[in-house]
Amino acid sequence: MPPTWIPKRAYAETETADAEEPIPQFRFLASDMSMASAGRMGSGRAQALQILREAFTPTQPKQSVQLFAGRRRELKRIVSAIEEWKAHVVIFGERGFGKSSLANIVSEIARQGGITVLSCSCSSELTFEEMFRNFLRDIPLPYRGVQGRGVQARSDAARAGGSFATLLPAGPFGATELAEALRHLTDRHVIFRIDEFDRVRGEEIKNQLAEAIKNLSDVGARVTFLIVGVADDLDDLLGKHPSIQRNVVGIHLSLMNEEELRHLIKAGELAAGLAFEDAVKDKVVKLAQGNPYEAQLLCLHAGQVAIEDNSKIVREDHFARAIDQAATMAPRGIERLCEHAFVGAQHDQLKAIAFAAAHCRTDEFGSFTAADVCAELERRGQGVQREETIQSLLTRLSTSGPNRILKTRDHGRARHYAFVDQVFKVYLSLQAS
Repeated sequence: MPPTWIPKRAYAETETADAEEPIPQFRFLASDMSMASAGRMGSGRAQALQILREAFTPTQPKQSVQLFAGRRRELKRIVSAIEEWKAHVVIFGERGFGKSSLANIVSEIARQGGITVLSCSCSSELTFEEMFRNFLRDIPLPYRGVQGRGVQARSDAARAGGSFATLLPAGPFGATELAEALRHLTDRHVIFRIDEFDRVRGEEIKNQLAEAIKNLSDVGARVTFLIVGVADDLDDLLGKHPSIQRNVVGIHLSLMNEEELRHLIKAGELAAGLAFEDAVKDKVVKLAQGNPYEAQLLCLHAGQVAIEDNSKIVREDHFARAIDQAATMAPRGIERLCEHAFVGAQHDQLKAIAFAAAHCRTDEFGSFTAADVCAELERRGQGVQREETIQSLLTRLSTSGPNRILKTRDHGRARHYAFVDQVFKVYLSLQAS
């Protein structure tokens, strides 16, 4: 019998072996079809696929606590930093490690706790004044304790739709004037969430933000900055400002451990109404190597194959087909980079090194050494390689330029490497698999 959530007609169509496959249809974007409307239209499979896409979201951050898995240690540290230490928080690390998802969950539980959360996404042109004038426009007047204004003045401002932005100078302003305005916040706590801070290029805005952090901390304003960005360390993101070190808690997001990845799969299973075989879970965990982006990508494609196969159980054969499917759907930019990175007389060597680097042992932040790549090549039966030779090839792959796929990280004596873009590492992993 076909599963109950697949219409009999759709199930019958899949049983017709000789018929040409039907022309594919858009299932999700047209008129923002909801799960309810999908059910009314009788498309149980479309409904199941939509639920699956909401359960596993490799290209989008998690939006709700129900679908969020892992990162409990980081969450506890962030909550403690804000509530107990009165500190500001910076979440940084590699792309694809779940920084935005973590920030979303922090924002959600903060709102549930009665905290106001205001958000801003950075661009290279964004200025300090533009950012905070926009933030303060979203904080309405009056708040109890706004000094220098009479009751009537505050009442008039409220009726006129006044906001805290009216407390800022009409012209240019800096960290001092911002702190003066925000020290009047007495009725509630506000979190200013600043996303994609790595896109900021000017040092001026970094210096002004550092000064604002220090000034607001000094006056005890009921304000917390939650800053999110791609970086290898805190100084890369904020700049070197020793004066704010005691005011900022850095959360360097690492790869997930095996237990966290299994929690991620379990949360997706429950949300999607699917069951992954234990062998499939083991393969997802092994192939993902702690990368939540890759784990979700594999689960999404495996779940899609299972649903198209009219099964609520995701089996190993579904997973095998999912790898082929995921590997052929890589962004064109990644394919082009792969074509250009492995060129010249050392084409085959560079390609072998890159594949080994995508699978070798790494530290918790995805860094590896030439010795790690040598060990992976030997494990793959490609012979014992001289570490100096591998080092030279890794250096070539990390040379600055449009075709660079690796970056260097100096940790102590040994030079460490990491992929510039985790999507490229995932692409190599899928190609090799």
